[in-house]
Amino acid sequence: MAAEGANVVPFGSRRWEAPASVLGRPFEQPALRRDLLLAADGDVGHLSGVLAECFATWAASEAPVVLERDATAPEFFIDVPGEPAWRPLANVEGWNIRLEPGLVARPET
Repeated sequence: MAAEGANVVPFGSRRWEAPASVLGRPFEQPALRRDLLLAADGDVGHLSGVLAECFATWAASEAPVVLERDATAPEFFIDVPGEPAWRPLANVEGWNIRLEPGLVARPET
């Protein structure tokens, strides 16, 4: 159950954007393009696997999520000119999708 006053939204209905189309094309089911991930603040293979699993699990779900503030967000470095850094994950009670700087979506419990 979400904490009183928490923001709860359906997760699967969101539109996803990422630099260099690293999540695929807009308005389509997100599919992580691991070939564009050069490195990360940590094990890029492990973190990209976690990210791919989060999107695969949650993108098709209409289950609500709780919006919370994040604390730890590893940075991915993408193989594109101009905007090579991206922070799509946060560790708040486990790995979750980071919607914007400081805001994370966690499945409602």
